[in-house]
Order: sequence, then structure tokens, then C-alpha cells
Amino acid sequence: MAYIDIKDLKIDKEFESLLPVLTPEELEKLENNILQYGMLDPIKIWQEPSTDEWIIIDGHNRYNILKKHNIDWHYWQDYKIMGELESREDVKQWMLEQQLGRRNLSDAERYEIVQKFKEVFQKRAKENQSSGGKGLPSLVKVNVQEEMAKAVGVSKGSYYKLDKVMQSDNEKLKQQLRDKSIY
Repeated sequence: MAYIDIKDLKIDKEFESLLPVLTPEELEKLENNILQYGMLDPIKIWQEPSTDEWIIIDGHNRYNILKKHNIDWHYWQDYKIMGELESREDVKQWMLEQQLGRRNLSDAERYEIVQKFKEVFQKRAKENQSSGGKGLPSLVKVNVQEEMAKAVGVSKGSYYKLDKVMQSDNEKLKQQLRDKSIY
């Protein structure tokens, strides 16, 4: 495997914006854990085909902590090249699956993650529609809202209700849903 210097890594603003922001307390806990125990989960990187740049697709906070403390790779040996991901869309799909795979997320938190990836669902539906127009055998119509509901793990009706609440100005109710204090 080729050696990749930590200085060769780039943060892609679009990919970074798809990930949830850690609270200051979560960030401090992560920093303390890395300094005490090392990185338990490697930073995932992907090589952008059009530029050959190495882009971080998971581990932005860990990367920033390493840089802050001038900790280099040879000390941690903690990166993983995600070579099976061929395009930016593949990376986004992988990121979505990783975020939704986290434990103990409320439906509201899963909803908020899925909303950041709405473009992925819309693009898939558009590509499907375009393929159907080219005479390809009976493609099943992709319903964006149904696909997003499935990703959240709720019915289409529950997704519709959740969407109404999460699009509202009722911050207290939204936080109660995130905290699982109401269902």
C-alpha cells in the first residue's frame, strides 16, 4: 500500500457538510480519547478520480485533532483507503449508510441525516426516470419521499408527519423528538 502523508489529505466542504457537527463536549471527549488511547477508528479517505486528491470522507474531527497536536501517521497508522468507491455519488451513498448505521439514533436524528442526502435520492429517481424514457425494461418508479422514509426506518405516513414537525418552528417539539422523550 502506498504511503500517504497526512499533509496530502483534503477536506471537501460538500462531504463535510453532510456529516453531523459534534457538540463542544463531544469534540473534547474525542480529543481526550485520541490523546489517551490513540485512534480506535481509522480515518477513511478516497481518491478523487478527476484530481487524484486524497479526500477525507469519514474522520474529519479525528484528522483535525491529529493536525492540532502535530501527530503524524507513522505513529497511529490509522487511515483506510476506500478504493471501491468510484464516484462522488458512491461516496455520498456510503456516507449516508455509515451515518444511518450509527446506534441509538432517534427517528428525528435519522430524518435530519437523510435530509442532508436528499440530493442523492432525487438524483437516483431522476436517473431511473431517464432510463425508463430510453426504453429500458420496466423500471420501477422511484418515489423520493418513500425512499427517504425507508432510509429513516418509518412508514411514508410517519415520515410525512415527522417532516411537518421538523420543518416547523417548534424547536421544543423537535428537540423532544431528537431526545426520544416523545414518539
